[in-house]
Amino acid sequence: FVGKRLLDDGSADAGPYLRQALRMSDGMFEVPYVPGERPGGFLEVDTPLGEAVIYSFGAPGATDVDPTHLEACPMTYARYMLTSVLVLHLEAFGQWDDAIMRRIATGVAHFLLDTDDVTNSDQPFAAGVTGSDAVAGMPPTEYRSRNSLMDFILTPFAAYGVWDESGRIDDVTSQVYDAVEGDPEHPEQVFVPASMLFAATVAAQSE
Repeated sequence: FVGKRLLDDGSADAGPYLRQALRMSDGMFEVPYVPGERPGGFLEVDTPLGEAVIYSFGAPGATDVDPTHLEACPMTYARYMLTSVLVLHLEAFGQWDDAIMRRIATGVAHFLLDTDDVTNSDQPFAAGVTGSDAVAGMPPTEYRSRNSLMDFILTPFAAYGVWDESGRIDDVTSQVYDAVEGDPEHPEQVFVPASMLFAATVAAQSE
């Protein structure tokens, strides 16, 4: 955003900022994950819901790593990352197009939201972006435990329902909201309704 502001102002200093931002962004697409050795960007995998992406806890290309950095990204950190990804997509920055948004959404739907009934456990959601198992050589998250309904409502995952062709994100979001929101006439939750409004707006604009 610093680069874009400088560009709008006609400053010659915009270039270095924009190039650095693009370099870091492209790392998620171009730096390979090396199992047991180096964290990386997106790793494409097949799931019953379609093609998805998983990604490590460590930053793409980092060299000073420990085993935790080679594990799947925990849900607690994925929620921060995927909030930023929404902005990158809306800004049409780099390679953040609808295709990658669909793969991210499929990963959320299949791996993170790994239960059909959100009320059957105190921690119904997976700890990380590979679910409870290793996937394509990437170990599952051991750094954090599984996640609760309250953890889910602090994420932007509901917004990704617009790119989830399976409908699973929408279904789970509705279950969570119904379970957590005590009085629909006097709602207290913010993130899930805002994410659902975002998804509905994007869907309407694409029609």
